[in-house]
Amino acid sequence: MKTAAILGFMGVFVSLTLAQEPKEPAKDAATTGQKGELVPSPFRAYIVEDGRLPANINDDANAHAIFLDAIKINDRSERTRFVDQKGGSDPKLRRSIDEWLSAYSALNRKDAMHCLVCENGLNPVVAIVIRQDAAQVGDKTGVGQLAFELNKLLQLPDYRGAKMTAFVIFLNVQGPPKSVTVVGADKSQSMVELDAEYPDDEARDQYATKIREKAAAIQAPNVVYGLGPVKSKAATAWGIGDDDKVTVVLYNHIRVVDRWKFGEAGPSDDEVKQIIAATKRSVLGEEKK
Repeated sequence: MKTAAILGFMGVFVSLTLAQEPKEPAKDAATTGQKGELVPSPFRAYIVEDGRLPANINDDANAHAIFLDAIKINDRSERTRFVDQKGGSDPKLRRSIDEWLSAYSALNRKDAMHCLVCENGLNPVVAIVIRQDAAQVGDKTGVGQLAFELNKLLQLPDYRGAKMTAFVIFLNVQGPPKSVTVVGADKSQSMVELDAEYPDDEARDQYATKIREKAAAIQAPNVVYGLGPVKSKAATAWGIGDDDKVTVVLYNHIRVVDRWKFGEAGPSDDEVKQIIAATKRSVLGEEKK
């Protein structure tokens, strides 16, 4: 089962094969991402904020300091000029800076369409999916408090070693599904229906601005913030209903460990503690008494 799950995340989700009935066609796993079930599908989103930083790339402290200053510059041409100015005359220093920048580019997905589920594969993940305006989310309560506490874990060696990730996706993008033509290897053509995405909604930048402002207020830079469609196959597959304002899913090795559903206020302080405790157990194992 685990082997099938691993293969399923290497690009596409595949059906699990029943070994005792080899002549039967493969069947899709009947799952909506409930506790104990497999993660049901990818979950694409436009990544609005991604403050994750690489670690232990090299031991050049000067290069690391220049790298941290460089990534504050959003314009790529200006960033390159800054790096040229700071390290261009020293080939060794420039190589060290470039190593940090390359690792950052490989990790950080800001301003891109991306599937964080696919990226993290077997790693432990806390996924928070929200059906409300970002401005409605509390900075230090509910989802804001949960993100803040998850950010603390993500900085600890045990969780970094486990490659744990946490992300928040706001389902705000409006738009009908669109049909595209897919050409097969044999030149045959088929129509595929895709969900609306970031470019399809003229109000997209307004949603993104509110998410950036909320991320800044929460101050949890290791948590990734994304923007997805109100209606999508992924939300349906994950069992996220139209009235589910806040859904939290903890999964590990592509299997759902637990999930919670909350109203607009998000989890209470005690419920945040429960989610954090469940996350710790999933990553570190049961505490010995």
